[in-house]
Amino acid sequence: MVPWDSLTAAIVTDESLATFQEMSLVVIDEEGAESGRTAVSDSGHTMRVAISADQARFETLFLDALNGRAP
Repeated sequence: MVPWDSLTAAIVTDESLATFQEMSLVVIDEEGAESGRTAVSDSGHTMRVAISADQARFETLFLDALNGRAP
């Protein structure tokens, strides 16, 4: 399990935790379960998207912060 909000906060403080790629995205605004999801589209806005993260470094950073060992 990945705590997404915590990962996002960690990446804000240290972008080297993630690998980024620029993508052209749109938000799907439809009725139903998939409303609000993002999709790649040539007509979208170009955004910088985190596509992977260093799980081991994040877990160490996260657990250190929870246990009061953060720098």
